[in-house]
Amino acid sequence: MEHFFKVIFLLVLISIGYAEAKDCVEWSKTYKGFCRAQKCRDACISEGFTNGYCVSLRRYRRCSCSKPCIFNNYLP
Repeated sequence: MEHFFKVIFLLVLISIGYAEAKDCVEWSKTYKGFCRAQKCRDACISEGFTNGYCVSLRRYRRCSCSKPCIFNNYLP
């Protein structure tokens, strides 16, 4: 019975860890010019991120990179 409670406790801890996982987000430091989805993603991956996507800002689009992290970084 004691083993059962240990397993339940571990499952609860694991689920809490997944619930708090967020994405760290930063502007790409290497991508320049009008944002194109595939090129943005490639640039972000080369910078060590897991994904990249274009964000529309008024008249132009900018490349934003993301990766999983514990604490969320917001775009500047």
